[in-house]
Amino acid sequence: MIERLEGENRDLEEKLHHLEKQWRSEKTRVEKNREKIQTLSHAEQTLQTLQSVLSKRFRLIKPKDTDFAHWTTALIDQKGIWNWLQLALLGELLICEPIFSHIKKGGANKDQDILNLLNLDSIMTYWGNLVGQLFENNDKLWEYLRDKDGSQWLNQLLRADDVLNTYFPEEKHFKLLSQHLSNVNGILRAALLEMGITKILAPKLLEKVPNYVPAKKGKNQIYTPNPLLRKLVKEKVQKRLKEMPQFVVDVQRYGFCTAGNCDAAEDVQVFVSNPAEWE
Repeated sequence: MIERLEGENRDLEEKLHHLEKQWRSEKTRVEKNREKIQTLSHAEQTLQTLQSVLSKRFRLIKPKDTDFAHWTTALIDQKGIWNWLQLALLGELLICEPIFSHIKKGGANKDQDILNLLNLDSIMTYWGNLVGQLFENNDKLWEYLRDKDGSQWLNQLLRADDVLNTYFPEEKHFKLLSQHLSNVNGILRAALLEMGITKILAPKLLEKVPNYVPAKKGKNQIYTPNPLLRKLVKEKVQKRLKEMPQFVVDVQRYGFCTAGNCDAAEDVQVFVSNPAEWE
């Protein structure tokens, strides 16, 4: 009986030893999995932090259907002028945003009218979206800028610079904004030239209507001015009317010529002075 008990005891010890080995093995596996989970969690946090930095500091938004590694590789390998233009436009945007916000929140009624006249809300919104994009090449960038919304932004920005410099050079709240919009104008002109846009047809405000603008009333030449423009600059236009009977008071659309095609004059749209409208 003693031998049987001793045998059973040995069997129990062996089973306990085996169970102990299994437990240690399972414990090791669990600890390794925990380490992997912690590593993955840390990597996920790092990834989220990086995405947050790219989004908040550089305004770059990863497309939902694009892998992060593929997206960042595309950022690094960005070709064409967008490689520098994105950074230049971003820098100017970061400066203009707080200026615009300050005027919008605390500006007087006239300041608000000027903002509305310049379509600054629309300009700033599209500008913010633009700098977050990626473009395969210069052709893709130009396609983006010349489509319906892009063309509107490009024309609005060029116009805002012209209007501020011509009609409101002494408005103290707009001096800094005007300077930076002029910077963007210059940056865009350099970029467009590099993309093959050899000439921009840009009629000058308060000057004679250029000969290249088709004399099509209601299409290329409009004689009914923007009511807000009339309200804000009536005296300046009336003074100019004493010197010249007909001239450009506003520009709706500019023309963009390429080396092989300069039929862009058909795209130009100006508002022409009409004495009866400015009485």
